[in-house]
Amino acid sequence: MTATEDDRLIPRNPCRIRGAGDEKPEERPVLTVAQVFELADRVGRRPIGNIREHGKGYRLRFQRHGEMRTHPEMFLTRAEA
Repeated sequence: MTATEDDRLIPRNPCRIRGAGDEKPEERPVLTVAQVFELADRVGRRPIGNIREHGKGYRLRFQRHGEMRTHPEMFLTRAEA
């Protein structure tokens, strides 16, 4: 812009794209109170960690105090883990 407006070295800025600086964002959707509670309930049920299959069952691995640990119990189904 300095070359075009201040110094007048070139007639127009070749890097300028018309309308590129105009924003027309769409309104973001907002959750209802019921949806917020449902989301919180679903997040609360999900374990923090991962579930791995080991031959006869499933093992739950999780993080505690920055260290990955394995739950001592073996679960029969993935849902139980």
